[in-house]
Formats: sequence, structure tokens, C-alpha cells
Amino acid sequence: MSQANVDLVESIIEGFAARKPRTDLIADDLEYVNPPYAVESGVRRDRQALNGVFDVYPDFRFEPERYVDVGHDVLVIGVARGTSTSGVKAQWKQGHIWTIRDGRAIRFRWFSDPDEALRDAIAGSFRNAMEAYSRGEFDTALAAFHPDIEWSVDASMQPDPETFRGHEGVQRFWSTWGEVIEEMRLEVEECRALDERHVLAITRAHGRGAGSGAEVQSSRFAELAEFEDGLAVRVRLFASVRQALAAAGLEELADAAQPPGGGDVPR
Repeated sequence: MSQANVDLVESIIEGFAARKPRTDLIADDLEYVNPPYAVESGVRRDRQALNGVFDVYPDFRFEPERYVDVGHDVLVIGVARGTSTSGVKAQWKQGHIWTIRDGRAIRFRWFSDPDEALRDAIAGSFRNAMEAYSRGEFDTALAAFHPDIEWSVDASMQPDPETFRGHEGVQRFWSTWGEVIEEMRLEVEECRALDERHVLAITRAHGRGAGSGAEVQSSRFAELAEFEDGLAVRVRLFASVRQALAAAGLEELADAAQPPGGGDVPR
């Protein structure tokens, strides 16, 4: 967990409230992302985009209620208030996601629904962790996991399922995995939040067969990650998406994932 990232975002928001922007903490080409339902949806690459809200609400203010560190991202949930240029007073909950790199904010996304922001943040965190693993950046990957994480492989994946605990356990699992497929990299075909706690990733493993050196590719499998306070506390691997959905207690989605005639589908 990076308290430094949280402190940095808190400083940016305090400067914003005091109309003293912390330009030293924000990249010049900040990627400002408006959601599809915004009046002006899309992406701008300019930190001045943060000030656009004052054109609509000259007295705009954002009052943060909660900061959550999510890997390289910081999720902020709070209340926005302001009076429009036509005199209409507005108040609504918002969720903001700030992406931090090398001590500066490089990306800002806002959501009118805080739960939507949370879902986006945890899905992004798990995808980033798996991609970091594929690059061999294990410390970066582990930063998304709680120190007491529980990592397990379902019996549908291997005949003798095993549970690994803590960062050391996860590394041991990765090492064991590497004994079967060398130079392993993961292809995350889809990664989405099922709710405000669970993330489902549909994944393939690529690499070279240990000993043979031949290129190998696994069949699709499902990873179900469970989050608390921005960190993954549990990850379970299943041979099918349906089994992962059922394990998350989402039986309706699990039934929908079962095609006519049996079998399984990737999503």
C-alpha cells in the first residue's frame, strides 16, 4: 500500500479547493477522461482540463470522504457541490480515480457513481498486476495483493488443489507454475468487476514447455479475485467461468454462462 500516493492526491485536492493548483504534482499532459455519459465525453491531455468544471459551476467544490489506495491508482469518493451559471444548485456523489507514476498524477477519471469508480479501480488493479507478472515485475504485481492473501487453485484446474498464503506463497506458486511453462506470460482476454468486491479475469497462459522448449498455450481459465480496501485478499483459479461465478455466489450469472447442451463458455 502506498500512503505516499494517497498523500499526493490529498494535496492535489486541497490545492484545488484553495484555488492553488499543485502543478508540481500533476503532469503537464495529464490524461483527463470524461465518461461516456458526460456532456463532453472523451479524453483530453492537458492538466488545465481539471479547471473546466468551473466554467459550469464557478463555486464548485469537492469534499472527499474516503481515499483508497489501489496499486498505482488512488480512488477518492466524495461529494461534489456547486451552483451553475444559471443559478441552479447541485450536489451529487462522485468517484475519482487518480493514476500516479513517479510522484506525479498522470491520469484522472471521474464517475458520477462511486460504485462504478470502485469497480473500475479494482478491475484495473488486477489486470495491471497480471500484466506486471507477465513482464517479470513481481514486486509490482504483489503490490496489488494483501500481505495475507490467499491464493488457491481449484480441483477443476489440477488434481491436487493447493492453497498458498501471503506474498511468499504467491511467489512459490508462480515458481511452481514456471516449472511447467517456462517464460510464462499471461494474456488477459477480459477483466471485469462482477460487483464492488469481486473481479473476474479470463486468461490464457503462453510460454515454452519445460524441457521441450516448444511453444505452448493453455486453454482459457478463470481467475476470481476478491478485494478489500483496494487490495486483493483472495485469488482462486478455475477451469471455467461458470465455476468462478458460482464460487462468487453469483448463481444467476453462473447459470447464464452455461450454454445449451452443457460445456462452458469463456464469458
